[in-house]
Amino acid sequence: QQQQQQQTGDSDSGGVRKKPGQRPRAATTGSSDTASAAAAASVSASASASAHSSAFSMSPRLRHNPTLTASRVSPALHEWLELLRSINEEHNTSIFHLDLDCPSCALFCPCDVPRSDNFAWRLANGVPFELRRQLWIKCSGAPAMYRATRLRYDEIVRCAFHALRGSEVEKQIRKDLMRTFPNNIFFNECDSEGIMRLRRILLSYAWMHPNVGYCQGMGMMVAILLLSMEEQEAFWTFSAVVHNNMPPDYYNASMIGLMADQRVLKDLIRMNMPRLADVMDEFQIELSLITVNWFLTAFASVAPARTLVRIWDCFMYEGSVFLFKVTLAMLTLRCSLLQSLEDSGLIFQTLSTTPAAMTDPDLLMKLSFSFMHIETLVEDLRRKHRADLAVEFAQLQQRRQTRKQQAEEEANPSPVAESHRRTVLTRLLQWKPRSKENLLAKPKNVEVSEKLLALSEAVMVIVVHFQKIAFQNEHVLRSPGRSSVVSVEEAGSDTACPELGRLVTTKLTRALREVLFHGFTAPSKFSKHVWDYIEAVTINTLDSSMPEVIPSAGTRSETILHAQVELISVVSSINRKDQHESLGKEMQFEVLVRRALNVGSLHLWFEYLAHTSELPRFAKWYAPTSFIRSPVWMQIKFELEKLRGLRFKLSLDAEYIQRVASQPAPERAE
Repeated sequence: QQQQQQQTGDSDSGGVRKKPGQRPRAATTGSSDTASAAAAASVSASASASAHSSAFSMSPRLRHNPTLTASRVSPALHEWLELLRSINEEHNTSIFHLDLDCPSCALFCPCDVPRSDNFAWRLANGVPFELRRQLWIKCSGAPAMYRATRLRYDEIVRCAFHALRGSEVEKQIRKDLMRTFPNNIFFNECDSEGIMRLRRILLSYAWMHPNVGYCQGMGMMVAILLLSMEEQEAFWTFSAVVHNNMPPDYYNASMIGLMADQRVLKDLIRMNMPRLADVMDEFQIELSLITVNWFLTAFASVAPARTLVRIWDCFMYEGSVFLFKVTLAMLTLRCSLLQSLEDSGLIFQTLSTTPAAMTDPDLLMKLSFSFMHIETLVEDLRRKHRADLAVEFAQLQQRRQTRKQQAEEEANPSPVAESHRRTVLTRLLQWKPRSKENLLAKPKNVEVSEKLLALSEAVMVIVVHFQKIAFQNEHVLRSPGRSSVVSVEEAGSDTACPELGRLVTTKLTRALREVLFHGFTAPSKFSKHVWDYIEAVTINTLDSSMPEVIPSAGTRSETILHAQVELISVVSSINRKDQHESLGKEMQFEVLVRRALNVGSLHLWFEYLAHTSELPRFAKWYAPTSFIRSPVWMQIKFELEKLRGLRFKLSLDAEYIQRVASQPAPERAE
């Protein structure tokens, strides 16, 4: 029967044998010479596509029917199939489709991909070409988004073309279509199939998500997906990537998410590669001008094809946090070269060409996994910078509104406005230059921001210290019989980690003291240190007015009351110790901070001091504009609360603290 079918297939296709798994073609009535010429033309067109494609070499039409016999399955593919089969058996469902001879649409799978570190590591080692389409679709969460939408893709396309005809979104998409991979054979002509598919997907997404719309850079990502899967699959995968893998406000008009990530990247470089950060500061290199395109397109427009697909293997599974890991890995590989350059133009050019120089994806992926410790840190930094950007945007909007009102008043001046203008002109004529001392002094708002930033950086450095030690103990491979230098239990001990003690003394304590000293107005000339205020608060705790400190009833009030009792006890013990050893106010404050870190109550003690400063008898210690009496104290408490879950075992010996503080900081290797 197979021989008869093959003979029938040969006669129907004009003498050309049909491959197993290939779609049936319409019967031809031409001669065998015509069929041979058509087959030769098809082979020639395929070869031309392979020669001219800059990113991928196969047509989307010919990609999805791989015929794999047992002899053609590579060892890597066989290993992956066994892994996916074990995952299906473990969850007792068909999460992955394993019959490669009969590929099915991965969108119809009702189950999501389970999360595990082992699977992420396997993705970093490389995915076989035959499985990449299915893994990208399922790891991105496209099946869940497909199931949650009632409209079919063809209905979405019809609605989008009808609603957006002649709109600004359609005009912008038309302008950008030919800029997407112009050297690729599937996107180099206006009427090519790739351009038509790209236009349909971008218009459909802009119509379906009007709050996001269209943004330059989306076309690059959609084009990469079209070169790997069918049109409907590319649409749902792209939608899932934007809404699941990327933070909010990444592609809309404000782009707050994208701008926050650029600030997060700058902080991560400062913490992990301080020398490179110093070089960029010295030559005034604005890194965001370069990296914003990397993050906007997920390296689709800058990385080589072999490296890009490896990056996306992990990006689809881990999300946007992997973009930070791979960026830090790229900069680490180019760090020595960047530090050796002495010209800002060369540094800028080298940074711009960094992704294109990543020709070894195996080394890049291995180095990216050495930055596993930044995952929780990225989320904290994102929240901080998004809040800062929201305030800046509100201020910018207010300034724009003010300028608009001023322009309207200038166009229609009133008698009051004219009088005000004359007053301002008189002040300008009576202006005198400031003295040299006033010119060198920093503006007050800059000084205030530096104090808060110093405290935030001190907290981040300490958190990174604990995360690095935890990562080394969990992920770094060690030889048999060799133990780790520092265990997780000893990470919070300054005797085992002198660097931690130096960070607490030279960074955290000093930054916290400057924050408490802001707006400090001592009631007498003998009270010149914040320790005097802490003593005054604890000495008067037995007064009947002190219960007013508690902000509200319930569990929160019990927590503050417990922190009050702890603070009173610690201050009393420090004062008794001072009678024998004469510690001094600075050392007393240092010991207090260390005791607070050991018991995990630093944020609660600060909150108690902030509430106490509002009482009438203690209001004279701080000005109303100080940190501790303004709403800023809640932001400071949020920063200190990041240290709550860390296990500190800091020494309280004054001589040891002084000895650690006097030691120079060790040079950090890149």
